Amino acid sequence: MKKLIQFIKKKTEKFLERTKGILKEHFDDLLMLLGLVFIVIPTFIISSIAGLYTLGAVLFLLGLFFAIPSRKG
Repeated sequence: MKKLIQFIKKKTEKFLERTKGILKEHFDDLLMLLGLVFIVIPTFIISSIAGLYTLGAVLFLLGLFFAIPSRKG
C-alpha cells in the first residue's frame, strides 16, 4: 500500500511540475484567448450577426498571430 501511495504522489508531483511549466510558458496566450472569449460571447448575446462578424475578425487575427513566427525562443 505504501508503494502505491508513493507512486501516486510521485506521478502527481511530476504532473503538477509539467503543468506549471506549460502555464508559465503560455500564460500570456491563455489570457489573450480568454479575453477574446469574453468579447465574442457577449456580442453573440447582443446580436447574432454582430457576433459572427466579431468571431470572424477574432479568428482572422488569431490566424495572423499564429502565422507570424514566435520571437520567444
